[in-house]
Amino acid sequence: MGILNLFNIRRCSRIAWWNLNVGCWSIRSLWKGKASSIPKVGNFDFPISSLKCVDPALSSAVTVQSCDWLRLYGDLSNDSMSLLDQMGGEMTDQQCPVPFPESFYRHIQKDKMEAKLEFIGDSLTQIIQLYHGNLSSVSWDHNKTERFLITVDRQAREINSCVMANKQKVQRTARQADSQEESQTHKKLAHYYKKLFRVTVHRMGESAESWELIRKESKMHLERLDLLQARLPRTARSG
Repeated sequence: MGILNLFNIRRCSRIAWWNLNVGCWSIRSLWKGKASSIPKVGNFDFPISSLKCVDPALSSAVTVQSCDWLRLYGDLSNDSMSLLDQMGGEMTDQQCPVPFPESFYRHIQKDKMEAKLEFIGDSLTQIIQLYHGNLSSVSWDHNKTERFLITVDRQAREINSCVMANKQKVQRTARQADSQEESQTHKKLAHYYKKLFRVTVHRMGESAESWELIRKESKMHLERLDLLQARLPRTARSG
């Protein structure tokens, strides 16, 4: 069907509880390249790699009050997991060749609130990146797959804005030791997700079987991240 711009969603909103105008954000299809490189859902070209989010004010203007958004996390989390279920059939019962990283979740449970938020944001970002590939082998519902990725993308962006706000609030000298540990956690997390993609999607030739493994593992991670967020102290949910 050629190269399609599947969605161009643009919203300008003023978030009352932030008490500031965060500007316009957009998720666009901006892919320019070879059609063979574009992920597909069914008969549709689906440029997952072109998800772009523009938040011009977030990097400098968002205050710690943006973490009020965590009150809405549960609703979006439920939406993303429901869409993940609905976009395909039953989850595969095949065992993933890459073991689930239980140690990551055990370790982060003992960590500080800021580290937990960063872990959630990093994980959601990595989950989105898993779907960078040719999805033409699976018969997932195109619309629900698109909505799933948009929902997870919003979760990641909002969580990461909370992380940025907290980092700006704490004195830099007091965070040096923590920053080194967070960097190591980020590297380990990125290594795990890259390995998951390589061992499943890449080695299995982007087959339907490989993508169903990715869907199954995504669901497991989203469930654990939802539980981790639900256990955050109430102070994390208000400015």
